[in-house]
Amino acid sequence: MESATSASVSWLFIADLGTNSGETTLSEGKARVTSKLTPTYAYTRGNSSGLRTLFGLTAAQAKKVGKDWVSIEPATALYVAFKSRDTISSLAGDLPEAKGTTF
Repeated sequence: MESATSASVSWLFIADLGTNSGETTLSEGKARVTSKLTPTYAYTRGNSSGLRTLFGLTAAQAKKVGKDWVSIEPATALYVAFKSRDTISSLAGDLPEAKGTTF
């Protein structure tokens, strides 16, 4: 879990990553989005401000989604983006090298 606070914005990032699946939650102020990755689909949901500001939906799209999960098929660029962010391999560049360690 990583968090930070500035004078105007507080954010929180929580991740539970595996080799082929993972879950992340990002909160910035009151905006919140949770993403889940499985080997067969990726899913995301959030509150209205999170879907708009953190996920990039329009206000109309966020209203249509509501509190439901949005599913993302594996043969899409968005799924690939989730996989590169929501699995343990995404940490490889952030961790110091250790002899004998593989990802």
